[in-house]
Amino acid sequence: MIYTYNDFLLLEIYSDVNKQYTEDILNLYNNGHDFSTIDLNNIRLPLKNISIMFFKSNKKKSLVIKDKGFIKDKFLNNIILKFYIPTNISQIDIKQEISHEIGHIQEYYDKLLRKYENPNKDNKESNHIIINKILQDIRDKNKDFFIFCDIIYNTTSDELNEKISSLYQYLKSFDIKDKDQLLLKYKSSNIGKKIEEIKKLDFIKLCDKIQFNINNDSNVNNKKILFELINDFNVRYMSSDINHIYSFMNNKIDPNNIEKYFKDWRKVILKNIQKFEKKINDLIVKVITDILHNENYDNMDIDYTDYLSK
Repeated sequence: MIYTYNDFLLLEIYSDVNKQYTEDILNLYNNGHDFSTIDLNNIRLPLKNISIMFFKSNKKKSLVIKDKGFIKDKFLNNIILKFYIPTNISQIDIKQEISHEIGHIQEYYDKLLRKYENPNKDNKESNHIIINKILQDIRDKNKDFFIFCDIIYNTTSDELNEKISSLYQYLKSFDIKDKDQLLLKYKSSNIGKKIEEIKKLDFIKLCDKIQFNINNDSNVNNKKILFELINDFNVRYMSSDINHIYSFMNNKIDPNNIEKYFKDWRKVILKNIQKFEKKINDLIVKVITDILHNENYDNMDIDYTDYLSK
């Protein structure tokens, strides 16, 4: 069976392979393997020659390098995983980092698999990948607009779905069956804190700063560059394989409509977060259900002896 992208986003299908790979990679870290090249063979995400690197760092960071990745015999080859780990980090935080990056590998694998199986079809890049690429272009040209794009990046459906997937393992590890307590655990996680920060952002202040830089910059070229960035961002975002097409992004942005543009984006961002928080509630119910199911199942005396082939 070939799994589709939508299949991978279903937690029931995805959590098993994510859990397996998270444990495999965590064991490498706990056994002192700073660098390893291994194969991971789950049929849902078969990986060959995946390089895993751990570095000591003051700040936690992780990333997937996939520039030279390719599909051969349904295996995804030559992916590099880098983890920058502080000395005081907990096992749960490391698991969360690993699980999150596996989610991005899963997404990339499906994209390449679609190209591999349908080479003549126009396989567009996901909005997550599109935004990640152009963030690098924006960072040095306009800090305030970079921050705004980073907020969009962190609230795309792709990124939020990966957050959901990694949170499943994180929340289940506490073995808690109380909904309110699990909700508190989510809110105290790095993901929960980031979402709360975005919800509390003063979008008007941020957008005013971006516009202030335009209106008060005496350098005409700088003004031009910013609007080029915004319009290029819109074109590339709309050309990705997103599920939602935002009509306001079809308009060319100029000083006359930029304020409305930011207001429209704010509505999208907050709506995506609202959907995400609904999924968090569903996820917590699933975690509790799975814990209870496992407890009941463990108490059953199951013997396969009578069914073994002679």
